Amino acid sequence: MVVDASALLPLVLSDTSARTDYAAAIIERTARGELELVIPQICHLELAGVIARKVRSRALTDATAQEFFEQLDGLGFELFVESFRYSELYANAMELGSQVADAIYLSLARELDLAIATLDGGMRQAAKQAGIAVFEVR
Repeated sequence: MVVDASALLPLVLSDTSARTDYAAAIIERTARGELELVIPQICHLELAGVIARKVRSRALTDATAQEFFEQLDGLGFELFVESFRYSELYANAMELGSQVADAIYLSLARELDLAIATLDGGMRQAAKQAGIAVFEVR
């Protein structure tokens, strides 16, 4: 399953219980061997960027940030390093009706024929319109 940064951030940020439950379900199912997680390289950038802003604003401590990163490292993500031309990024975003960053996740899910885990409303909508399965917690 391809995992978007929005699906992981509730593990460290104060969030609604439903969003935290979604993230926890991903972690639990991965620990039980039910899911294998795939992330594009941009996920590292998004997660580090959000966490750095939260630490600078004192919404999180550095220790909490480090614990979160250790937790993520323990999940054993398969990392995909992508190299796109401007025109490819633009074409994917236009085709999928999404933000460029979202199109990277969606294109990877489509290419690997995997579901996507995201809490981003726009990405969920674009995934469904593109015929990409969206991970749901039951």
